[in-house]
Amino acid sequence: MSVLPMCLLITVLALLGTFVKSTDSLGVLSLRDGTNDVRSKVDAIRANTSELNKLLLSLRNSLDLGGTTTDIKCAFGFVKFQRSCYKFVIEKKTWQQAQHDCRSMGANLVSIKSWEEQKFILEHIATHKDLFPSSEGFHAGATDTAMEGIWQWVSDGSLVQGYLGWDFFHRWYQDGGRGSNCLLLFAQRKYLWHDELCNNKAHSICEIEN
Repeated sequence: MSVLPMCLLITVLALLGTFVKSTDSLGVLSLRDGTNDVRSKVDAIRANTSELNKLLLSLRNSLDLGGTTTDIKCAFGFVKFQRSCYKFVIEKKTWQQAQHDCRSMGANLVSIKSWEEQKFILEHIATHKDLFPSSEGFHAGATDTAMEGIWQWVSDGSLVQGYLGWDFFHRWYQDGGRGSNCLLLFAQRKYLWHDELCNNKAHSICEIEN
């Protein structure tokens, strides 16, 4: 962390302490303190809250949390989105081969953890659809090999959370049985998420998370 964000963080924490003290003092006021005393305490808390919000916004901008960055450089063949670099691989491979090749580039098969990321991937595929003719689609970086029906991202072992891209209108969208343990963005279902055989050959998406 650079000096500026650290200084901002210290200031935020100090102001947060002042804010807590202000709310504590408001809590011990009684009716005998009078309307003016209560009003002055409320005004002080409002001022501290406003200043705290401004500093939090400055800290967020300095750290560039969740946004695009100008300092992140992606290697040739990778595309930048927010804080990650993505490589859309044309060659069709099994899921294991795709993950192995991603690892050789310092990446993993993609972990899709937000609507914005899902939207970016679908838009990129649509824009370059002539490059990706496979009827299978794209391997992505989740598997339920460890426990059937419990999906984990291979990049960090975290659980796949929420809906995002599952194909709920397909019978076997998420539980294709013990033989199907790998996540596929299925081309024939508009690249919605499917539980597919790991040995199926498809395009793939590698991601370097920064």
